[in-house]
Amino acid sequence: EQWKGAVEYWKHHEYLSPNIGMLRRFVERKMGFTEKQKASNNSKLFDERGSFSWKPKEAIEQTGKEISKDAKDIFVGFGKVTDEYMGSVSTRLGNIHPSLKYTLRNFEFTRGVKATKRAKRVLPILEKVNKMTPEDKVAFDLARKNGDPVELKKYVSKYGLGKEYHELRQVLSELRDEAINQGYEVGYIQNYHPRVLKDKQGFLEYMYKQKDWPVIEEAIKRKETELQRYLDADEKATLINSLLRGYTGKIGLSKPGQLRERSVQTVTPELNQFYMDSDAALVHYIHSITDAIEARRLFGVGIKGKEGAKGFDVQDTIGGYVLKLIEEGKIRPEQERILTDILKARFNEVGTSGIFSIYKNISYVDTMGSMISAITQIGDLAWALYKNGIKETLSATGKSIVGKSKFKKEDLGVEQIASEFSDSSKSARAVELAFKYTGLSKLDNIGKESLINSTYETAVKKASTREGAAQLQKELFPIFENETGQLLTDLRNGTISENVKLYLFNTLSDFQPISLAEMPQKYLTGGNGRIFYMLKTFTLKQFDIARREAFQKIATEGQRIEGTKNLIRLSACFVAANAVADEIKDFILGRETDFSDKVIDNFLRLLGVSKFLTWQARKEGVGSAIVKQIAPPFKAADAITKDIANANDGKGLETTQSIPILGKLYYWLFGKGANYKNKKRETKEKKETRPKTN
Repeated sequence: EQWKGAVEYWKHHEYLSPNIGMLRRFVERKMGFTEKQKASNNSKLFDERGSFSWKPKEAIEQTGKEISKDAKDIFVGFGKVTDEYMGSVSTRLGNIHPSLKYTLRNFEFTRGVKATKRAKRVLPILEKVNKMTPEDKVAFDLARKNGDPVELKKYVSKYGLGKEYHELRQVLSELRDEAINQGYEVGYIQNYHPRVLKDKQGFLEYMYKQKDWPVIEEAIKRKETELQRYLDADEKATLINSLLRGYTGKIGLSKPGQLRERSVQTVTPELNQFYMDSDAALVHYIHSITDAIEARRLFGVGIKGKEGAKGFDVQDTIGGYVLKLIEEGKIRPEQERILTDILKARFNEVGTSGIFSIYKNISYVDTMGSMISAITQIGDLAWALYKNGIKETLSATGKSIVGKSKFKKEDLGVEQIASEFSDSSKSARAVELAFKYTGLSKLDNIGKESLINSTYETAVKKASTREGAAQLQKELFPIFENETGQLLTDLRNGTISENVKLYLFNTLSDFQPISLAEMPQKYLTGGNGRIFYMLKTFTLKQFDIARREAFQKIATEGQRIEGTKNLIRLSACFVAANAVADEIKDFILGRETDFSDKVIDNFLRLLGVSKFLTWQARKEGVGSAIVKQIAPPFKAADAITKDIANANDGKGLETTQSIPILGKLYYWLFGKGANYKNKKRETKEKKETRPKTN
């Protein structure tokens, strides 16, 4: 006991030296040994050689191991949390096994392409319905929600929608058939049209007051008994919505058969306030059911997922899939939990809703709804420059500007067709219009099309030479395995196969967050917490690119030279492209800055340190700067507060920057920003004309 106490004292009060003699003398002194005791060979604390029988060397080594293990556990835990909040899901899967990364990306590509094709087919009827008179549009909306054959026929005939309506019915029928083929139990309703709740809480409160509530309550209790758990508010709302149709036809939701005849069949105008309009519901349905079908195709028809009121719950299915991967030797047992958590996050993702969605949309208009902000998208050309060089990038960019690109976003399932109909809220419409009229959508397209088309041209050239084909095969084999040879043949012959498109989709995914597979795990499960990721997903993707292209290679023996070269080239391309974008913005706004400053600013930006962050750190301290970097954007609120505080200074208003499209331009050319520029110029001139003194 004395020995243990002495060692504890040593650990906390003395330098933990490996010098055993020093430790021995320290313990002897603390325990008050006499010279005789020190020399005695009979002491229980000493062995025959006169050293401690407790073996202090081993004790110190063990203590060191424990401290090292604790430090390692802390480091690993910190790394795991950082990965969950900041690491791209696809990169994390690739770190477990490369095939997992490309399997998920293949899913994202397939569901995107199929949903895009289906949305294209129904786009004509959506466009024609949008031209109806307001009264007829409302009536047709209710007719679709209720499957009223008389009213449907009336408006289809009145507006000449026969061909378009037939195509819509075909799409819905094909979706149902494909879902059944993948093992789902899907009910049938004649003249079925999707309907989706947009205000589930309001819907629940309304239904609670209705005379049919006892019927609904009984259905909820039956479902809870079946699942052996309580339903949450969203699940209850989904179940009630299904009951209103006379069956629970939502995928994954079983039917309480005794209640079929007792359910309420009609959505009234009063009840309609809680639903998306039928156009938005149709687009939502196409995407969500396509996702569910492709997810079942990915995980296997034979493995049945749990039935739950939220629809497709892949918990059991993912479990079976992960066990299969362990049996195949693709993952280790200790990776099972991480992989399962990632897949559950992707296939049970939760987005923003209610007031948080409105806040998100308003903030996007505020921060990005400016022509000046749109110019920032020029920086995306950095990835094409890095991947394919100057010549191919300039060629692809020029073709994209004039609309002559060989491949467009929608060819890869990236563009959401009929997006203007997918969210009927005014705030979402405002975002779409702001991005369109500021040119942000166009410049974003140019950045993406430049990368995918320059990649295609580069790949075609490589595939045509022996050396280039060997280099390309090394890049392609982890993605396409046994189909790599055919893909190289397609590239040489100019054949636009699905694998060619998948290759381009993978390349675009490497550099831009175009799907949920490129988002962090905590973003996927964040729900309303996603607002903390606003304006940060591209920065996180920058980190992911640097990690994958440079730092992981630098840390791997045999790839360090390649990783170092990649880091230098990546930094040069990123800094050059973004510095040019900044120079254009400053020229338009009449701001005088040094190009060298822009180079430094963008190098720091590559590391995630923005000019705003450094300015905040100098002004308010590092802690405040970090908090503001993490917090959701509230630019307009800041501007209003400043304008109230400085109401009588005569310098202009900060809030003019938040006026969509032209606000920022006015602020810097005629408003408060112009006053700031003039003051800065006067200060500079005074310094230059001040007499020099010895």
